[in-house]
Amino acid sequence: IDKGQTFVIKGEMSYGFSFELSNARVVDNKVVLFPERSWEYPDENVFNLSTNSSSFLSLGGLTYEEIPKDIYLASDGGSIVGDYGLLMDDNLGYTRTYYGHLYPFYSIDGYEDLKIGVGEKTIVSNIAIESENVWNEVFDEDGNGFSHTFFKIRFISQNSFYVSGSNGLIYKATI
Repeated sequence: IDKGQTFVIKGEMSYGFSFELSNARVVDNKVVLFPERSWEYPDENVFNLSTNSSSFLSLGGLTYEEIPKDIYLASDGGSIVGDYGLLMDDNLGYTRTYYGHLYPFYSIDGYEDLKIGVGEKTIVSNIAIESENVWNEVFDEDGNGFSHTFFKIRFISQNSFYVSGSNGLIYKATI
């Protein structure tokens, strides 16, 4: 109301012990904090900016290599990506659902139940392609893997998204 001159403290969260923050993501009016050693602290703090309340996401079975980097939340669940090929889906608690490779994933986004993750020379999606796998690798138009590292993905509409990558690369894709 005062053109940004005053900041309002929305609330407070605490793990109750010291930890190094790896990264955070704001999604759907929620702030999700990921500690550097997520395998030791599998309950990730979530702060709801609409209700000014905190809660937890429970991540099961992380190893020390699997550090979460990004999260996509939807009304019917979500997905988390990270180091060492970490790709977890919310199936009554987040569990690893994809073991396609060990390259790190850096970003994930979606539109409703469609989700796409990007990372080190890879793009994966949950688009059904008559496969028994929930997640499937995306290849270039020649059927090859990618030579670029992709750092961010963001949907701009139901059928379009942007992917940014190494050396200033930006793709606009339409499904």
